[in-house]
Amino acid sequence: MTLDELASIIEAEGLQGFASFRPELEAYKIYLVPDGDGWSVYATDERANVDGSARAFNSLEAAAENFLDRLRAAKRIDDRRRLGGS
Repeated sequence: MTLDELASIIEAEGLQGFASFRPELEAYKIYLVPDGDGWSVYATDERANVDGSARAFNSLEAAAENFLDRLRAAKRIDDRRRLGGS
């Protein structure tokens, strides 16, 4: 998967809550960032600290899949909250 393909999936599925490639951390965001020869995926908490969920990947394909999984999970949670579910 390329970054363009990833962006297309994010747009098509209406996924939000990410801030990939941003130099400063923001609260409650999911990040996909280049890290040396690989990629890192992590989330931030209410204070914009990395929340302990950081994972390192050797390939963009694996990192992008993890990134999408996290975005999709966050969307499901947000959808439930909006609908008043638990």
